[in-house]
Amino acid sequence: MPITHIAFLQDLHSLNGAVRVSIDTANYLSERFGIKTTFVNPLKEHTESNVSIPLAEGINEVFLGGYRKGHTQENSRLLNDLIVREGIQLLFIPYPGKVLALDLSSIKSCKTAIWHHEHPYGKIIRKRRLMHNLREAPLGRQIDYFLTQWPRYYLFRGLTKKRTQCELKKKISQADYLITLTEDYRRLMIKDLNLDTQTGSKIAVLRNTLTIEPAPSLEKEKLAVFMGRIMRDTKQADLLFDIWKVCARALPDWRFEFYGKGSFTKTLEKKIADSGLSNIAYKGYSSDPNGVFGRAAFSCITSSTEGYCLAITEAQNQGCIPIAFDTPGAFHEVIGTDNPAGVLIKPYDKDAYASALIRLAKDDSLRAKMQGRVLEHRHFYDRSTNDETWKKLLEL
Repeated sequence: MPITHIAFLQDLHSLNGAVRVSIDTANYLSERFGIKTTFVNPLKEHTESNVSIPLAEGINEVFLGGYRKGHTQENSRLLNDLIVREGIQLLFIPYPGKVLALDLSSIKSCKTAIWHHEHPYGKIIRKRRLMHNLREAPLGRQIDYFLTQWPRYYLFRGLTKKRTQCELKKKISQADYLITLTEDYRRLMIKDLNLDTQTGSKIAVLRNTLTIEPAPSLEKEKLAVFMGRIMRDTKQADLLFDIWKVCARALPDWRFEFYGKGSFTKTLEKKIADSGLSNIAYKGYSSDPNGVFGRAAFSCITSSTEGYCLAITEAQNQGCIPIAFDTPGAFHEVIGTDNPAGVLIKPYDKDAYASALIRLAKDDSLRAKMQGRVLEHRHFYDRSTNDETWKKLLEL
C-alpha cells in the first residue's frame, strides 16, 4: 500500500541544517508525489518562529504536549496516539537530535526511519578536535584539560567508538530504515557494524538536494562569507577570524562577513571590534542564504566535520566558490578531487587557507574557471536525483 502521509519528529522553527533539509524534502514530496507531511514538535510551545521557507500545501505542524526529554512510556503513548489520529504511515527521526533516546521499538503505529544527518563518527571527530583545541585554551582550562579531560578521553576513546557503533546498530535493528547521506557512509556503516545483508539493506542513501538556480549571477562582490553556527568546537569560526586577519592586509578592497548565531558570537564580535579591521563584520542570522551566496565570491568553511555541508551546496548553486578544510565528511563528494568545484585545504593549515583565498581573490581568470566548474557540479544536487530511492521508501 503506497505511503501518502509522512511525519518528521522535529521542531519546525529552529531552522538548523537538518530542519531545512526536512522542509525542502516535504515541499518536494508534496509537489512530486502528492505526499502529505506533518511536523511533530515534541515541545509544548515555541516562543518565536524563524520559518521563512515557504511550505507547500499539505504540510502542517502539531505539538506533542506533555513530551519529556528521553524515553518514557508516556512519550510512547503520546506519540502512538498522535500517529493514529493523524494517519501517519512513516515517521522520520532526525539524528543527531533531542529525541534520540526514544525507543523505536515502542512505536507500533507506523514505520520508522532514522535520518542520519552527519558522518557516522561525527560525534567522535568533534570530540577529538575539541580535545586538541583545549590545549590552546587559557591556563585554567588547560590545567583542567590535563588533569581531568585528557586522561578520561584517551583512556576511554576506544570505548566511545564501540558505544557509538552499538548505538547505531541498535537503532538500525529497531527502525525500518536508516537514511544516510552518501554511498561512502553506507558502506562504512555496513563494514564497521558488521551488518548482514538483510540489515544492511535497511540503509538508504538520500543526498541533500536543492532547487537548481536557473541563472545565478557571476558578477560577485569582493566578498567572502561564513554561514553557519558561530561555534568554536565544530564550525571553528575562530579559525576564519585568524585566517582573514592575514588576508585583510593582502586584500584591502575585499570584505569578510560572518552570518549565523551560536555560543562564539559575543567573543567573535569582541575580536572584530578589537582587531581594528574595517573589512570584517558580523552580520547576525540570515534567513536568506541564497541572497548572501548570490553576492559573495567565496563561501568559507573551517568545520572539523560535516555530514553534507549546506554552506557548500547552496553556495555552489549560486556560483559561489567554496573553500574548506579536507576534514572527515562528504567534502570529496560535494567539492570533488579530480576536477574540483571548490578548494580543499589540508586540515588545519591556516596559512595555506589564507594563501588559497588570496590567490583566488587576486586572479580573476582562475576564479572564473573555478566558477565554471561550480556551476557544472551543482546539477549533482538536482532534487530528482533521489526519486528512485523515494519510490522504494514510499512504496510507490
